[in-house]
Formats: sequence, C-alpha cells, structure tokens
Amino acid sequence: MNNFIFIIKDAINRLLTIAIFSILLIYSNANSDTVIPARDPFLKPTKIQTTNLKNSINITPQLQTCWIPLYFAKAKNVVSFISKKSLGILSPLGKINYDQRSNQIWLEDDKQHIANIHHLINHLDQSGPQFLIKAKIINIDREYQKILGILFQTDNTTKNSSASLTMDEPDTTDNAGQFTLTIAKLAESRLLDLQISALEQEGHASLISSPALMTLDNQAAVIQSGAEVPYQEMTLSGGTSVSFKKAVLRLKVTPKQMPDDHILLHISLNQDKVSALTVKGVPAIQTQQITTQVVVKNHQTIVLGGILETTHAHQKVGLPVADKIPVLGKLFTHHTVLTKQQELLIFITPSEMKALS
Repeated sequence: MNNFIFIIKDAINRLLTIAIFSILLIYSNANSDTVIPARDPFLKPTKIQTTNLKNSINITPQLQTCWIPLYFAKAKNVVSFISKKSLGILSPLGKINYDQRSNQIWLEDDKQHIANIHHLINHLDQSGPQFLIKAKIINIDREYQKILGILFQTDNTTKNSSASLTMDEPDTTDNAGQFTLTIAKLAESRLLDLQISALEQEGHASLISSPALMTLDNQAAVIQSGAEVPYQEMTLSGGTSVSFKKAVLRLKVTPKQMPDDHILLHISLNQDKVSALTVKGVPAIQTQQITTQVVVKNHQTIVLGGILETTHAHQKVGLPVADKIPVLGKLFTHHTVLTKQQELLIFITPSEMKALS
C-alpha cells in the first residue's frame, strides 16, 4: 500500500514538473527567439523556433567589374547622373568612375545592377540630331537695309550736284554708345547672297566673314572675327616688348531640337572694341555682351543687328577749274562733313541634319 502511494506521488510530481517547464518554455518563446533547453531528462525533444535566416545571415552578392565605352555622351555627365543616390541606380555596394581621356566608364556592381545600368547607358549614349550653322557678318549702310527686307524706315537722302567732288582722307570714329540687339526673321533667304553681292559692288556693304559650322544638339558653335591690337609694355629689365589684346566679335550659338521642325537658338553676342582710353600705354577694350533666345523654323534665317558704327568724312567740294585759281579758288570751294552710319548685321541660318544611323 505504501509503495502504491509513493508511485502515485512520484507520478504527480513528474506531471507537475513537466507542466511547469512547458509553461516556462511557451512563455519564453512568446517573448524572445532565444531557446531555453529543457533540463528534465524525461522531456521529449520539442520543435524550437529559429531566427529568420535573412536577418541573422548577411549574404554578400558577388560583385563584377566592367568598362563601358561611350561614343556620343560625355562620360563625366553620365557618371554624375548615375551616381545620384536619390535615383537608386547603383546598389549599396556599387561603385562607378570614368576615364576622361578614353571617355569610358568603369563600373563595379552585382550582375543584375550592371545589366540595368548597361541598358540605361545605351539609352543615354545616342548621337541625336546634328545642325549646320551658317553665318554671314556684314557691314551695311543703314539706308540700304531695306533692300534686304530688314529696315522699312530710312532717312531722306539728298542728291549731289554736277560739280566735281574731291575727298580728303576721312576721319573715322566708332560710335559704340548704342548696342541694342534687334532680331528680324527673313521669310525668304534664297536671294540673300545675290543681294549682299550687289550691295558690295555698289560700295554700300562689305562682307566681313562667312563661316559655316557643324554642331550637335545642345552643343555650342562659336564664331569669332576680329583682330589683335598690338601695344608696347615695359619689361622688368627696363626695355619694352610688344603684347597683343584681342578686339573681336564673338558669336556663340547653341541649337536645340524642338517639335514641328523648329529649332531653339541660344545666342550670345560679344563685341570687343578698342577704346580711345589708355592706361599706362595699354589700350582699353570696351566689351558689350547680349544674350537672347529665339525659336526659328528649320532652314530659316534670322538677322541680328544693333551694333552701329558712325563715320565722319571731311569733303571738299569745288567748281571745276575755278577752284584751282590761286587765292581766288577758295571762293569757289567749300568744306563739308558727311556723317555715314553703318550697322553690323549677322545672318544666322540653322539647318537640322539627319542623325547618324
């Protein structure tokens, strides 16, 4: 009887022990991922909860490196775009750099990111349209601009009499006070070359420069015309040397393709002229600059004006034969000063060329 009671008590104690350990195990698993092993040898192995492998094991992707050549885009600009963290193009371990000399991109990243960046670079590295920029820079008498269809209001001119006209050397002064850029669009420019040639033959215009440049979309074409002005300056040894300063007309045109066969032109015009002012023998350069934008049709010509030059010419007009009589000849002659105003006109014709295939 005593043995039976002892067995019953022992069984009850074991059951209570198992129950207590089970409660503790359930409680610990509910509050933590840490496993508390059972100390009781009679407990059967239980299914323990393990931590998430993705959180506990850091799997490092395999990185690859490659060089990507660029043919049209600048490697510096492409790398600057891809490196922006806000776009998330590179992986956290990805690196990118460029070689300016060969215009190549160096890339290090995992296989998937490299494939995505390859696709993006192929999209960015496109030739785009090309433009032919033709320009003509001429000096023309203001009263003859109407022949080119630019100026519709001119001053009245007086006709010379039949008396002979002898001219002394003209005194020329440049009026740089007025420099207001004016823009006109020519509806028809096919006869422009013939009209300018006719004015040149008559002495009313002079062609300064006629350049033509090829450029890419959104890339600047620079046209420069002028001269270098020599001047003397003192050297450290006490002697003199000849130096030069540029006095040029600089035109910068940047075309941009627009819808409906139109072209947006960013135009920057610089006019540098020698001033009468000198500082310690060094001539001062008067600089004027204007920047503007204009939208034109493909192959349409625009005209930039507003740079005026005024020439003063001293003339002696006399009656033939009588003006040669000593002393009395002065009675048959008189001196006049004629003022002639010319304007510098710049003709720009952009033409979009077919993109490279």
